[in-house]
Amino acid sequence: MPQLKSGRHVGLTICPYLDLLATGTQEQRYFALVTLRLNAAKPEALLGHLVVMYFEGNPPDAPAYSSPYCAADIMEGRSDWLPSEVDEFIEWLTENPVFAPWLREQFDDLNRSI
Repeated sequence: MPQLKSGRHVGLTICPYLDLLATGTQEQRYFALVTLRLNAAKPEALLGHLVVMYFEGNPPDAPAYSSPYCAADIMEGRSDWLPSEVDEFIEWLTENPVFAPWLREQFDDLNRSI
């Protein structure tokens, strides 16, 4: 995942969803399943729901933690990011040749978990 020109190291993950589907209560799992099926029926739709991670240092060895944002929050300007960071993030998502296959893999992992 990218390091933005501002120095911010970010990543994207579906781990909170996978964790919830694996260890949540029956009601939590059902809610997650229905929500994901309705809102992320294709890999492209899953993109907006990916959780944005921050790194304390240089990944992959740096500790990571979930930000309070999903990718849609960043792309739609509902975050504390600078406009230049948002533009750079969107550019990375659209122009990085490994992102689309990675997103498809995450989508497939989520479907297997469901």
